Amino acid sequence: MASDMVNENSPLLPQQLLPNEVIDEPFSLWRDFIGLTRQTIPICFSFALQNAVQMICVLTAGTIGPFELEVTSYGFMFYSCTGSMVAIGGATALDTLCAHASSSQQAIDNPRILGRLLQQCLTVLLGLFMLIIAPIWVFSGSMFAALGQEPVFAHATGRFIIFMLPAGALQVIAECLRKFLQVQGESNSVGAATALASVVAVILDVVLVRWTSLGLLSVPCAFAIYQIVTMLLLLGSITYKPVIRRTWCSSITGMLDGLPQMMFYAVTGIATIATEWWR
Repeated sequence: MASDMVNENSPLLPQQLLPNEVIDEPFSLWRDFIGLTRQTIPICFSFALQNAVQMICVLTAGTIGPFELEVTSYGFMFYSCTGSMVAIGGATALDTLCAHASSSQQAIDNPRILGRLLQQCLTVLLGLFMLIIAPIWVFSGSMFAALGQEPVFAHATGRFIIFMLPAGALQVIAECLRKFLQVQGESNSVGAATALASVVAVILDVVLVRWTSLGLLSVPCAFAIYQIVTMLLLLGSITYKPVIRRTWCSSITGMLDGLPQMMFYAVTGIATIATEWWR
């Protein structure tokens, strides 16, 4: 039967693909649209949930009183325009550098290059947060008073911001882990982790506000726990998936290689977010 399929046009030698050779598939607009949609929806969902958690925290604080509502609203606005700006804007450096590394031969030979980029991004962003943002938050009460806010309101908001320091540092870590998973095609894991953490944060926020004596300080506590749960779930996703786990880099060897480039992209991303949020 096999001889019947051979004719004068058949090749003398069998055609075999090389190990790294990829067959070009025909372009399909609909297939690409579906693929992009599947990757985009979890990312949009994740970002929306972060804002929803802040909104619910503000609303629950408003049940205590109008003063608490004002402090929480102003505090979250300042938190977003300083701390979240560093976390979200700086983490975009991983979008550029990890995507470029993933498509290069270097990542095939050494998958841990992605983990090294993650470590560099965490080092840069946590350094910027602790050296620049944290001191501003510590003295924010006096700064608000100097800008003309009522002293009682200014110092209450400054105290609120100080208690948000753990949440700010944890958000930096969580945002970097989100990008680390997203660039490797794990958007669904990011969306699921954010959704579960959001449910925990909302329930905990309502419980702390209504049934404890923490009062206004229950909001920073609930928001910090939200960031902790998000970080742990994202770390669990990395550990659970062998393909992602093999890119994890635990060694600090070579950390300084490419660190200035990471700093440049991180600062550029922060500046981009700042121009959008500070208007």
